[in-house]
Amino acid sequence: ISIHREGIYNPADLGYETYSQQSICGGQSIESSAKIFLSVLDNKATKAQKDCVCINAAFAIHLADPDKSLAEAMNIAEESLLSKKALNAFRKFQQITS
Repeated sequence: ISIHREGIYNPADLGYETYSQQSICGGQSIESSAKIFLSVLDNKATKAQKDCVCINAAFAIHLADPDKSLAEAMNIAEESLLSKKALNAFRKFQQITS
Protein backbone atom coordinates (compact mmCIF):
# COMPACT_ATOMS: atom_id res chain seq x y z
CA ILE A 1 0.00 0.00 0.00
CA SER A 2 1.35 3.40 -0.94
CA ILE A 3 -0.03 6.75 -1.99
CA HIS A 4 0.35 5.60 -5.59
CA ARG A 5 -0.88 2.03 -5.50
CA GLU A 6 -2.50 -0.65 -3.41
CA GLY A 7 -2.01 -4.23 -4.41
CA ILE A 8 -0.12 -7.45 -4.15
CA TYR A 9 2.96 -8.01 -6.23
CA ASN A 10 3.91 -11.35 -7.69
CA PRO A 11 7.67 -12.04 -7.62
CA ALA A 12 7.61 -12.27 -11.42
CA ASP A 13 6.22 -8.70 -11.54
CA LEU A 14 9.53 -7.63 -10.00
CA GLY A 15 11.76 -9.88 -12.09
CA TYR A 16 12.30 -12.46 -9.35
CA GLU A 17 11.56 -16.13 -9.16
CA THR A 18 9.10 -17.64 -6.71
CA TYR A 19 10.71 -19.41 -3.77
CA SER A 20 9.40 -22.06 -1.43
CA GLN A 21 8.65 -21.10 2.15
CA GLN A 22 11.50 -23.33 3.33
CA SER A 23 14.05 -21.55 1.13
CA ILE A 24 13.27 -18.15 2.66
CA CYS A 25 12.89 -19.25 6.27
CA GLY A 26 14.22 -16.58 8.60
CA GLY A 27 15.50 -19.01 11.22
CA GLN A 28 14.07 -20.99 14.10
CA SER A 29 15.58 -18.90 16.90
CA ILE A 30 16.94 -15.42 17.51
CA GLU A 31 20.47 -16.75 17.08
CA SER A 32 19.77 -18.50 13.78
CA SER A 33 17.84 -15.47 12.48
CA ALA A 34 20.76 -13.18 13.37
CA LYS A 35 23.19 -15.54 11.63
CA ILE A 36 21.06 -15.55 8.47
CA PHE A 37 20.69 -11.75 8.59
CA LEU A 38 24.44 -11.24 8.86
CA SER A 39 25.12 -13.74 6.08
CA VAL A 40 22.70 -11.83 3.84
CA LEU A 41 24.44 -8.53 4.60
CA ASP A 42 27.83 -10.18 3.96
CA ASN A 43 26.51 -11.50 0.62
CA LYS A 44 27.03 -15.12 1.75
CA ALA A 45 23.39 -16.18 2.03
CA THR A 46 21.35 -18.14 -0.46
CA LYS A 47 19.99 -16.39 -3.53
CA ALA A 48 16.47 -16.76 -2.15
CA GLN A 49 17.40 -15.10 1.15
CA LYS A 50 19.23 -12.24 -0.57
CA ASP A 51 16.38 -11.69 -3.03
CA CYS A 52 13.83 -11.49 -0.21
CA VAL A 53 15.91 -8.92 1.66
CA CYS A 54 16.39 -6.87 -1.51
CA ILE A 55 12.70 -6.90 -2.31
CA ASN A 56 11.75 -5.82 1.22
CA ALA A 57 14.44 -3.13 1.25
CA ALA A 58 13.32 -1.85 -2.15
CA PHE A 59 9.73 -1.44 -0.97
CA ALA A 60 10.97 0.42 2.12
CA ILE A 61 13.11 2.72 -0.03
CA HIS A 62 10.23 3.32 -2.44
CA LEU A 63 7.79 4.10 0.37
CA ALA A 64 10.28 6.42 2.10
CA ASP A 65 10.98 8.24 -1.17
CA PRO A 66 7.97 7.93 -3.48
CA ASP A 67 9.76 10.01 -6.12
CA LYS A 68 11.95 6.96 -6.73
CA SER A 69 10.35 4.32 -8.87
CA LEU A 70 10.17 0.79 -7.56
CA ALA A 71 12.74 -0.19 -10.19
CA GLU A 72 15.14 2.51 -8.92
CA ALA A 73 14.57 1.35 -5.35
CA MET A 74 15.31 -2.25 -6.39
CA ASN A 75 18.61 -1.13 -7.95
CA ILE A 76 19.57 0.81 -4.82
CA ALA A 77 18.77 -2.15 -2.56
CA GLU A 78 20.71 -4.63 -4.71
CA GLU A 79 23.72 -2.33 -5.05
CA SER A 80 23.76 -1.71 -1.29
CA LEU A 81 23.83 -5.42 -0.61
CA LEU A 82 26.40 -6.33 -3.28
CA SER A 83 28.76 -3.48 -2.40
CA LYS A 84 28.42 -4.28 1.32
CA LYS A 85 27.19 -0.74 2.05
CA ALA A 86 24.32 -2.33 3.97
CA LEU A 87 26.74 -4.40 6.04
CA ASN A 88 28.90 -1.37 6.80
CA ALA A 89 25.86 0.70 7.78
CA PHE A 90 24.70 -2.10 10.08
CA ARG A 91 28.15 -2.30 11.72
CA LYS A 92 28.12 1.48 12.29
CA PHE A 93 24.64 1.18 13.79
CA GLN A 94 25.91 -1.54 16.14
CA GLN A 95 28.82 0.68 17.21
CA ILE A 96 26.70 3.69 18.07
CA THR A 97 24.07 1.66 19.90
CA SER A 98 26.40 -0.43 22.08
